[in-house]
Amino acid sequence: MAFLRRDRVARWTSRLSLLVLWQLAGILSDRFPTPVQTMDILVREFEAPFGRDAWSVWNNELVQNLQISLTRTLLALAIVVAIGVPVGYAMGRWWRIQAYFTDLVTVGIALPAYMWALLGVMWFGFGVRAPVF
Repeated sequence: MAFLRRDRVARWTSRLSLLVLWQLAGILSDRFPTPVQTMDILVREFEAPFGRDAWSVWNNELVQNLQISLTRTLLALAIVVAIGVPVGYAMGRWWRIQAYFTDLVTVGIALPAYMWALLGVMWFGFGVRAPVF
C-alpha cells in the first residue's frame, strides 16, 4: 500500500476524482455538461466543414477566436516582460527604486485578477487594450 503515497498516484487520483465529480454534476444537472458532451462539442467545433479539405479548419470561428486570444496574451506578456525586467533589476540594484516600487508591487499582487479585469474594462472599454491590460 506504500504506492498510494507516491506523487504520481496522488496526481492521477485527483484528476480522476475531478472527472468523476464533473460527470456526477453533469448527470444531476441539465445545465451542466458531462465531460463526454464537452469533448464532443470541442471535436465538432474543430472539424472541417463537410466537403472541404482539412486546412479549412483554420477558418473555423473557434480557431480564429483562439488565435485572437493567444495574440493578445503574447502581446501582454511581451509588455510585462519589457517593463518588469528593467524595473525588477532596478529594484534589486538601487534601494531608492525598491522603496518607491515596493508599495505599488504589493498592491498589484494583492488585487485579484478579476478586479484587474474589471478595472481594465472600466478604463479601456471592450476593445483590444482591456484584455492586453
